Amino acid sequence: MINVIIAGVGGQGTVLASKLIAYAAMEREDFVRTAETIGMAQRGGSVLGHVRFLSARELNQGKELLSPLVPKAQADLLIGFEPGEAVRALDFLRPGGVVVVASGTVPPVTATLAKRRYDGNAELAYLQSLAASKHIGKLVVVDGQSICETCGSPRVLNVALLGAAASSGALGFSADQFDKAIEAQIKERFVALNKQALRLGAAEFTQKM
Repeated sequence: MINVIIAGVGGQGTVLASKLIAYAAMEREDFVRTAETIGMAQRGGSVLGHVRFLSARELNQGKELLSPLVPKAQADLLIGFEPGEAVRALDFLRPGGVVVVASGTVPPVTATLAKRRYDGNAELAYLQSLAASKHIGKLVVVDGQSICETCGSPRVLNVALLGAAASSGALGFSADQFDKAIEAQIKERFVALNKQALRLGAAEFTQKM
């Protein structure tokens, strides 16, 4: 069984990322369950995506997947669309799990209201300390802004992070196996753009590891 948590804020494409992972898993005949928990605001509020899947082999062995929600401390992979949201979701990550996080920040509502400065540096440093202590098995910080600028769109961060996640090995399938999911779930005129972002994200993981 593979458990994935996707942490971000409304409007970043976390729900689409969940759908793409689920589609790619189903393409190889895995049994998949997904769920989303959405914060107080659809755009700007915290969003957690849960994706869980069992292989056909595990199903034949009698294993079951009853709940779509990932239990605490059992996520194999945490994809953080933003440093603060990644740290907020760390309770879900199992010891030695993989974290893929975008370096760009989205200031939380609390920081905005309190007029506090938030640049994500403290959160990234905390994640790096956990990686150094081996609580996090693999950590890659993705320069999502650079990838989005290369692609010419701010809306491909989600797919770039999936490329990095696939390259980490935590999903059990390669970045190339997302191609059919992108073709099925994304409008045709944006398919090439998203495939470019997918491979740039995958390359960034490879370069940094």
